[in-house]
Amino acid sequence: MITTTPAQLLAARDDRVRRRRSLQGRHPGSVVVGVTLVTPGPVKSSPTLVRIRDRAVTALRGQAAELGWPVLDREERDGAAGPEAHLVLDVPTGDATTVKRVLVGLEDSCPGGRLWDLDVHDGERTVSRTSLGRAPRRCLVCAEPAHACARSRAHDLADLTTAVEALRAAHR
Repeated sequence: MITTTPAQLLAARDDRVRRRRSLQGRHPGSVVVGVTLVTPGPVKSSPTLVRIRDRAVTALRGQAAELGWPVLDREERDGAAGPEAHLVLDVPTGDATTVKRVLVGLEDSCPGGRLWDLDVHDGERTVSRTSLGRAPRRCLVCAEPAHACARSRAHDLADLTTAVEALRAAHR
């Protein structure tokens, strides 16, 4: 288990952006998918979380193969921000919106998918659920948009941890 301080988390996120940009520089015109996990609180990694990340990568690779999107590059790590990965997809130019639509389907339909955060980057643009006309993800504890609850710290860590642990236990 890795416990992370806020400073370590910020540094890890900055490093993630640098690594994504490096992949984009090596593969211009491609789409980079970032795979991270929903992990509220200071514990960002565990063997279970690594398995959940691996399931997300496997589901993403399977969907990409099914749709004829070659994976040009891939990197995975388990650091201060928890298990994460980047996959570079060779998709038709301007098709990042289609990629995001497919990934939202994976997040919404796969076991454990609620714990996945699959971000689609097309150059400096990140394609969001709302840009597809979809509602934002719901909070793990209540029915409100997750980002609003996170920003306002509407729920205490114990409630969030209980919700995440229930999802993890259901998909071990």
